[in-house]
Amino acid sequence: MQAGDCLKIGGTARYPDASEAVCGSPESNYKVVSTVTGSGACPSDVDSSYTLNSAFSDESQTVCMDIDWVLGGCMSIDPEHRTDPVRVDCADSAAPHRQRVSQVLRDVSAVDQCGSGIGYPYPQRQFTVCVEDVA
Repeated sequence: MQAGDCLKIGGTARYPDASEAVCGSPESNYKVVSTVTGSGACPSDVDSSYTLNSAFSDESQTVCMDIDWVLGGCMSIDPEHRTDPVRVDCADSAAPHRQRVSQVLRDVSAVDQCGSGIGYPYPQRQFTVCVEDVA
């Protein structure tokens, strides 16, 4: 996996399931930021990471990931972070916690710059994804 690849991550924390997905597709929920050796080398502000242990060596590879945000698209984000985010149709009233991406601000790492006042800041990499709750 390389930076820019997208994945569908599901399963449980103990038994995760990862497969490649087309970025922005209904299946994709994460985008690879980087792949690093070891477990502590991801940027501190990534949304998730997935460590792959090798059966043939002591080295492990860690995939550092952000949510696969799409401008104008919606994600169902569990506020308790018990489940992975899921891409949803913005009009699907059955989908809980729908949030639409309204803008991505570069060189800004605070949600107070978002028109909605709601967002996800990435302070180490200096950008913010602004969202609005969809009722």
